[in-house]
Amino acid sequence: MTTEKKIRAKGSGSVYESRGHWFARVSIGGGVQRSELLPHATNEDEALERTAVIAGLVAKLRAAGDVFAPVIEKTITQAAAASDERLVKIIASIDDATAGRGGIRVQNPAPSRDALTFKAVGEAWTSGDLARRFPDYVKRKRSSDGDAYTLEIVYAAPVANGRKFGELYLADIRIEHVDAVMATLPTTLQPATRRQYVQAIRKVLGYGVHPLRQITSNPVAREHMPKGRRSLAKGQLRPAEEARVCLCTKIPILDRLVLGFCHREGMRTGEAVAIEWSDVDLELGTVTLDENKTDEPRAWVLGADVLRTLVTWRARNPDARYVFGGDEPHNVHKLADRFRRYLGETYANVQRPELLERTGSRIPLRAHDARGAFITRALACDRTEAWVTDRTGHKSSQMVYGYKQTARTEAALGLGWWAPLDEVTPDVAAKLAADPDEAGEEAGPSPRNHKQSRSGGIGRRPRFKIGYPKGCVGSSPTFGTNLETS
Repeated sequence: MTTEKKIRAKGSGSVYESRGHWFARVSIGGGVQRSELLPHATNEDEALERTAVIAGLVAKLRAAGDVFAPVIEKTITQAAAASDERLVKIIASIDDATAGRGGIRVQNPAPSRDALTFKAVGEAWTSGDLARRFPDYVKRKRSSDGDAYTLEIVYAAPVANGRKFGELYLADIRIEHVDAVMATLPTTLQPATRRQYVQAIRKVLGYGVHPLRQITSNPVAREHMPKGRRSLAKGQLRPAEEARVCLCTKIPILDRLVLGFCHREGMRTGEAVAIEWSDVDLELGTVTLDENKTDEPRAWVLGADVLRTLVTWRARNPDARYVFGGDEPHNVHKLADRFRRYLGETYANVQRPELLERTGSRIPLRAHDARGAFITRALACDRTEAWVTDRTGHKSSQMVYGYKQTARTEAALGLGWWAPLDEVTPDVAAKLAADPDEAGEEAGPSPRNHKQSRSGGIGRRPRFKIGYPKGCVGSSPTFGTNLETS
């Protein structure tokens, strides 16, 4: 229970105890108060004594004029953390400065033994150590590469007096330091990307408040978060274009399978590569995703063509732990760069400029856009919102609504569903051609019939006439925008 006792001293101040630590609260004028940890105070009397001294120093600086206003907060911080010997020097320095005998010569105090730097806390978070120490308050990170990369840039940012942001102790960090970090970032970064840097800083400082209890409040308030802007236009592959990518055997098989799987099942690429064979029931044709970004377990019936592909893929990799990998999951780092490269002339030869261009209102195609393409195609094929969210894990209708306008346009074009994965992945189709009984009668949605099949697909299995990309599988000079059925 927090207790607080007011004191009467020169200036205005009070002390309070929180979770075994004593804090000073001092008025700095204008109705503003500043709280600081008193690391050397072991009881109420010591806390009252130190707070009285701090309040007296603040009162002296305020009385000396506005010229000393910029050093008041720094004085509170340093006087609160200083040893008795250092406090004597701080008092002498302020006495001399306010009497006109020189400037304030206050140096950074030695931190308390348990003080933590920003980098130490950030690394404890991304490594999972913080979650192991405080499982009730810190969620274990399942994909920390992105945050770790962001924080590495933050750690190295110069902020003041030759110091880097990562070297600052949490108690020393002010919003001005965060502004200095942001000033080092390229001005070409998108607003959403710049916001991610401040989010990462705020997250680490939040753990400094609780459960680490290094600071009493987060210096990065919500009001300090960079403002976002309207959504940028994003590209999506059409069924015929996606089929060209899957058909091109110059592209590594695991990249093709991951992209094909995400286009047909709506998973994030990070979720897809984390699937283990124990998560897939090849008898029932289901996948269970217990651990994911939103911590909302979900399970559903796989598309029949995807199931056939996985059955064959499992037979080829009987000892693998991960569906897309072996003992380790497939590396999707920089998959977006590879994905865009696969659209080039030497691979799938998909010629649509808006997939690769970057403008003030559009960004190039990303691997994550396979998930958006799944939603668009499903809605265009008259799938319900519930059917979509069962697979994507979206929690609100608003998150799906943004795809509906594009879905209406593509429904009018009659582009249909994706080609059966086992047919456009020659590495798998070769075995099915040798043993056609393995391929069932049902597959993904047909643009002509969207009725749910018993095996989890939609409609009867269409036979696709596919023109193969030149230089990959087969040879065909043309490849239409629609997959023809017969």
